[in-house]
Amino acid sequence: MYCMLLCCVNGSAIFPFSCLPTLLYTTHYDAPYPRYSLQISVMAQVVGDYISQGFEVIFTGDFNDFDASVVDANNNMPISRVMDIAKGLDSPTTAPWSLENVASLMPQTDRYTCWWDSNSDCVYEKNETSMIDHVLVTPGLLSKISHVFFDHGAFTPACDSFYSDHWPLVVDFQF
Repeated sequence: MYCMLLCCVNGSAIFPFSCLPTLLYTTHYDAPYPRYSLQISVMAQVVGDYISQGFEVIFTGDFNDFDASVVDANNNMPISRVMDIAKGLDSPTTAPWSLENVASLMPQTDRYTCWWDSNSDCVYEKNETSMIDHVLVTPGLLSKISHVFFDHGAFTPACDSFYSDHWPLVVDFQF
Protein backbone atom coordinates (compact mmCIF):
# COMPACT_ATOMS: atom_id res chain seq x y z
CA MET A 1 0.00 0.00 0.00
CA TYR A 2 0.98 3.64 -0.27
CA CYS A 3 0.65 6.67 1.91
CA MET A 4 -0.20 10.19 0.81
CA LEU A 5 2.19 12.70 2.36
CA LEU A 6 0.21 15.91 2.46
CA CYS A 7 2.09 19.01 3.61
CA CYS A 8 0.06 22.10 4.38
CA VAL A 9 2.77 24.45 3.08
CA ASN A 10 5.38 22.28 1.39
CA GLY A 11 3.34 20.37 -1.19
CA SER A 12 2.56 16.67 -1.39
CA ALA A 13 4.20 13.40 -2.36
CA ILE A 14 3.33 9.71 -2.41
CA PHE A 15 5.66 7.24 -0.72
CA PRO A 16 5.51 3.64 0.54
CA PHE A 17 4.78 3.51 4.28
CA SER A 18 3.24 0.28 5.49
CA CYS A 19 0.60 -2.30 4.77
CA LEU A 20 -2.02 0.25 5.86
CA PRO A 21 -3.42 3.10 3.77
CA THR A 22 -2.01 6.04 5.72
CA LEU A 23 -2.22 9.81 5.48
CA LEU A 24 0.75 11.72 6.90
CA TYR A 25 -0.12 15.39 7.24
CA THR A 26 2.49 17.83 8.54
CA THR A 27 2.32 21.53 9.19
CA HIS A 28 3.64 24.60 10.95
CA TYR A 29 0.92 26.92 12.14
CA ASP A 30 1.30 30.59 12.95
CA ALA A 31 0.44 31.99 16.33
CA PRO A 32 -3.29 31.79 17.09
CA TYR A 33 -4.73 34.57 14.98
CA PRO A 34 -8.15 34.35 13.28
CA ARG A 35 -6.62 32.68 10.20
CA TYR A 36 -5.13 30.04 12.50
CA SER A 37 -8.58 28.63 13.32
CA LEU A 38 -9.38 28.64 9.63
CA GLN A 39 -6.14 26.77 8.81
CA ILE A 40 -6.78 24.08 11.41
CA SER A 41 -10.43 23.74 10.34
CA VAL A 42 -9.38 23.12 6.74
CA MET A 43 -6.86 20.53 7.93
CA ALA A 44 -9.48 18.84 10.09
CA GLN A 45 -11.77 18.52 7.08
CA VAL A 46 -8.97 16.85 5.06
CA VAL A 47 -8.09 14.51 7.94
CA GLY A 48 -11.75 13.64 8.54
CA ASP A 49 -12.24 12.88 4.85
CA TYR A 50 -9.28 10.47 4.83
CA ILE A 51 -10.38 8.76 8.04
CA SER A 52 -13.87 8.26 6.60
CA GLN A 53 -12.21 6.49 3.63
CA GLY A 54 -10.51 4.04 6.01
CA PHE A 55 -7.08 5.65 6.18
CA GLU A 56 -4.93 5.70 9.29
CA VAL A 57 -3.64 9.24 9.89
CA ILE A 58 -0.46 10.77 11.28
CA PHE A 59 -0.72 14.52 11.76
CA THR A 60 2.46 16.17 12.95
CA GLY A 61 3.99 19.59 13.23
CA ASP A 62 4.53 22.75 15.21
CA PHE A 63 1.01 23.67 16.33
CA ASN A 64 2.18 26.61 18.47
CA ASP A 65 -0.25 25.54 21.20
CA PHE A 66 -0.57 23.12 24.08
CA ASP A 67 -2.70 19.99 24.52
CA ALA A 68 -5.02 20.16 27.54
CA SER A 69 -5.44 16.38 27.73
CA VAL A 70 -1.71 15.55 27.38
CA VAL A 71 -0.11 18.20 29.55
CA ASP A 72 3.55 19.11 29.05
CA ALA A 73 6.33 19.11 31.65
CA ASN A 74 5.48 22.64 32.82
CA ASN A 75 1.69 22.19 32.88
CA ASN A 76 1.10 24.73 30.10
CA MET A 77 -2.53 25.04 29.08
CA PRO A 78 -3.93 25.81 25.60
CA ILE A 79 -4.46 29.37 24.45
CA SER A 80 -6.87 28.36 21.67
CA ARG A 81 -9.09 25.49 20.44
CA VAL A 82 -6.49 24.42 17.88
CA MET A 83 -5.52 21.10 19.47
CA ASP A 84 -9.15 20.12 20.06
CA ILE A 85 -9.90 20.82 16.40
CA ALA A 86 -6.75 18.96 15.24
CA LYS A 87 -7.62 15.92 17.37
CA GLY A 88 -11.20 15.79 16.07
CA LEU A 89 -12.76 16.78 19.38
CA ASP A 90 -14.19 19.93 17.83
CA SER A 91 -14.41 18.79 14.22
CA PRO A 92 -16.16 20.45 11.28
CA THR A 93 -16.72 17.04 9.70
CA THR A 94 -19.92 15.05 10.08
CA ALA A 95 -18.23 11.68 10.63
CA PRO A 96 -16.96 11.10 14.18
CA TRP A 97 -13.19 10.66 14.41
CA SER A 98 -10.36 11.36 16.79
CA LEU A 99 -6.60 11.51 16.91
CA GLU A 100 -4.42 10.67 19.89
CA ASN A 101 -1.31 12.56 20.98
CA VAL A 102 1.64 10.13 21.06
CA ALA A 103 3.12 12.10 23.97
CA SER A 104 0.48 10.37 26.10
CA LEU A 105 2.82 7.34 25.99
CA MET A 106 5.65 9.29 27.67
CA PRO A 107 6.20 10.43 31.24
CA GLN A 108 4.99 14.01 31.74
CA THR A 109 8.48 15.07 32.86
CA ASP A 110 9.81 14.31 29.35
CA ARG A 111 7.06 16.21 27.51
CA TYR A 112 8.83 19.27 26.17
CA THR A 113 9.71 19.92 22.55
CA CYS A 114 11.04 23.47 22.48
CA TRP A 115 12.81 26.16 24.45
CA TRP A 116 11.70 29.78 24.49
CA ASP A 117 14.05 32.06 26.38
CA SER A 118 11.21 34.05 27.91
CA ASN A 119 13.44 36.27 30.04
CA SER A 120 16.02 36.76 27.22
CA ASP A 121 19.00 35.95 29.42
CA CYS A 122 20.33 33.27 27.02
CA VAL A 123 20.43 30.75 29.86
CA TYR A 124 18.55 27.49 29.37
CA GLU A 125 16.12 26.82 32.19
CA LYS A 126 13.75 23.85 32.26
CA ASN A 127 10.82 26.10 33.19
CA GLU A 128 11.25 27.78 29.77
CA THR A 129 10.39 24.59 27.90
CA SER A 130 7.03 23.58 26.50
CA MET A 131 5.39 21.10 24.15
CA ILE A 132 3.98 22.90 21.09
CA ASP A 133 5.13 20.26 18.58
CA HIS A 134 2.83 17.28 18.39
CA VAL A 135 2.43 13.93 16.65
CA LEU A 136 -1.24 12.95 16.49
CA VAL A 137 -2.33 9.53 15.23
CA THR A 138 -5.51 7.52 14.74
CA PRO A 139 -6.18 4.93 17.48
CA GLY A 140 -5.22 2.12 15.08
CA LEU A 141 -1.72 3.55 14.76
CA LEU A 142 -1.39 4.38 18.45
CA SER A 143 -1.54 0.65 19.18
CA LYS A 144 1.37 0.09 16.75
CA ILE A 145 3.78 2.45 18.54
CA SER A 146 6.69 0.71 20.20
CA HIS A 147 8.64 3.77 21.41
CA VAL A 148 8.25 7.56 21.60
CA PHE A 149 10.81 10.11 22.69
CA PHE A 150 11.82 13.71 22.22
CA ASP A 151 15.58 13.75 21.62
CA HIS A 152 16.59 16.26 24.29
CA GLY A 153 20.22 15.14 23.88
CA ALA A 154 20.38 16.19 20.22
CA PHE A 155 21.72 19.63 21.13
CA THR A 156 22.08 22.06 24.02
CA PRO A 157 19.83 25.10 23.70
CA ALA A 158 21.68 28.42 23.45
CA CYS A 159 21.03 31.85 21.97
CA ASP A 160 24.16 31.65 19.81
CA SER A 161 23.43 28.17 18.50
CA PHE A 162 22.78 27.20 14.89
CA TYR A 163 20.39 24.50 16.09
CA SER A 164 16.65 24.89 16.17
CA ASP A 165 14.85 25.77 19.37
CA HIS A 166 12.81 22.56 18.85
CA TRP A 167 14.04 19.07 19.72
CA PRO A 168 13.44 16.16 17.32
CA LEU A 169 10.36 14.02 17.97
CA VAL A 170 10.84 10.31 17.32
CA VAL A 171 8.05 7.74 17.03
CA ASP A 172 8.81 4.07 16.29
CA PHE A 173 6.01 1.97 14.84
CA GLN A 174 5.96 -1.82 14.99
CA PHE A 175 3.92 -3.38 12.16
